[in-house]
Amino acid sequence: MTLEMDGLVERMLDLTTRLEKAVSQKDSEPDEWLLLLDERQNLMNQLDGRIQAGEKLSEAQTMLLMHIHEANQRLQPVMLNRKQGVEKKLMEIQRNKVAVDAYHETGPNAYGAFFDSKK
Repeated sequence: MTLEMDGLVERMLDLTTRLEKAVSQKDSEPDEWLLLLDERQNLMNQLDGRIQAGEKLSEAQTMLLMHIHEANQRLQPVMLNRKQGVEKKLMEIQRNKVAVDAYHETGPNAYGAFFDSKK
């Protein structure tokens, strides 16, 4: 049973390392992050189930989990900043769309002339 726990913890460390590399790249896709996060969550659920069933973690496994936790603490602010940047861009796009829509009329356009109907 300990070998299975070792495999789960090592796989989670591998996924965390891959996630850290992906997040550190400026042009990485958040969809890639989500796949890694989903897979990690699945491993965490398996690990939690085994602990709930009474299996114990060895000292080496506990140390690996502490390294994973430290990596998570470094990743969370970076991911949050990226999320806020995307939200800011979306707000700007929506604001620009509203501004453009305010000047467009559904009627004829008078041969390309622009009539400002916003007052």
